[in-house]
Amino acid sequence: RVPLGCAPSWGRAMTKGALLWACGWCWVGAKVILLSYVGLNFGICSVWDWAWEPLTSCQRPLTLPANVSGIKVLVYAPAKTGTKSMTKALLQLGFGQTFHSEDVLASVWAPLADAFWRRPENGAALPFATVWPPALKSTPYNPTTSDLKVLGGLEPGALATELQRCGVEAVAFDGLEELFWPIFDASPEAKVVSLNWRTWPQYKHSHEEWDWDLSVALWLLTMVGSPVHLLPWSVLLLPLLELLSDNDVHRWLSTGGPPLTSGGAGVARRFFWYNTSFRRWMTHIKGGLERRFANEAEYIDYFAEARRRVPAERFFEWDMSRHSMEDLCKFLDISEHPACAQVGPLTKGTNLLYVEREEPLVTLALLPLYLVLHWANYRIVGRMLGLCCCCCRRSRDREGTRAKVE
Repeated sequence: RVPLGCAPSWGRAMTKGALLWACGWCWVGAKVILLSYVGLNFGICSVWDWAWEPLTSCQRPLTLPANVSGIKVLVYAPAKTGTKSMTKALLQLGFGQTFHSEDVLASVWAPLADAFWRRPENGAALPFATVWPPALKSTPYNPTTSDLKVLGGLEPGALATELQRCGVEAVAFDGLEELFWPIFDASPEAKVVSLNWRTWPQYKHSHEEWDWDLSVALWLLTMVGSPVHLLPWSVLLLPLLELLSDNDVHRWLSTGGPPLTSGGAGVARRFFWYNTSFRRWMTHIKGGLERRFANEAEYIDYFAEARRRVPAERFFEWDMSRHSMEDLCKFLDISEHPACAQVGPLTKGTNLLYVEREEPLVTLALLPLYLVLHWANYRIVGRMLGLCCCCCRRSRDREGTRAKVE
C-alpha cells in the first residue's frame, strides 16, 4: 500500500512533469512555426533567389513573324467560370501547350518582366525583378501596379515573341484579364471561347468562397515548403536534382512545357516550381493584371466587350451546363479526334491545389526533404542564436569586470 499522503504528491509530480513536457514541445513548435513564417517571407522577398535561380527562358525557334503569337484558342474568362475544365478539354483535343494563368506567369510573363526591369532606364534590377525597388512587385499584403507598368512599357512584338518561343497554343486568362486584348491583337487566327454562363450572384458566391479556401491552402502549403527559403538550400539541392532528373528543370524552362495543368512533373520540376512560385507567380497575382469586378454591371460589361470586339465567326459563348466536347470540336473545326465523341458537359476540373491533388505522390516525395530541412534550420539557426547570445553575455561580463576593477 502507498503510505498515507504519498499518492497526492506522486500525482502532482506526474502532472507537473506532463505539463513541463507539453510546454517544452509547444515552445519547440512555436519556434518552428516562427522560422517557417520567416522563411515564407524570405521567399516572397526573394532573399536568396539570386544565388540559385537560373535565368533560362523559352528558346523555341520562331516560325512566324515576331509580332504574331501563333496561339489558336483564347479562353475569355475570369477565375471560377470553368477555366480549368476548359483547359483540360483543350489538352485532350491535342493542344499540348495549353497555358493556364500560372503557366503564363511562370514561363512567359516573369522573363518579360525581368527583362523590362533590367533595362537601365527602368532601374537596372539585377539579376531579376523582385518586391524591392525598382520593380516593387506585389505581395499578398501589398498590391501594386508593377505589372501594368511592364505591360505599358513592353517593346512592340515582345509579348507575341515570348509566347511563340514557348510554343503556346491556347491560353485561359484566369486572373490575367488585362493581358487578353494585347494577346488577342497578336493572334489573328485565334478563336475565342467566352465562359459567360454564370450569373453575377453565382460567380460572386463561388469566387468569394474559393478565394478564402485558396488563401488558407496556399498558406499551409507554403509554410511546409518554407525551409528552402530561410537558408539557401537550393544552391545545393537544385543542381543535385537536375543531375538525377537529366536536366528536367532546364528542359521545362527552355521549352515552356509541358504546362503545369497537363501534369507529368517529376520531383525536380515540382521542387523548382515550389521554390520559384513566389517570384514567378505569387508576386504577379496582385500586380495589376487581374480584373476584379466590384458589381454586376462591371461583370456584365466584361463579357459584353468580347461580344462587341471579337468577330462572330471566331467567337463562341460557352455554357458549362449544356455544351459538350462535340460543340467545342465543331467550333474549332476538329472532326477526327476521338475525344469529340464524348457526351455531356465537360469534366469538372480540380480548381484548388490541383497540382497536388492530381499528382499527390510527387508532392509527398518532397515532404521528407522539407521535414529534414525544417529540422536542419531549427538546429542551425538555434546554434547561431545561441552563439550570438553567448558572445553578448561574455562581452557584458567583461564590461562588468572592467567596471569593478576601475
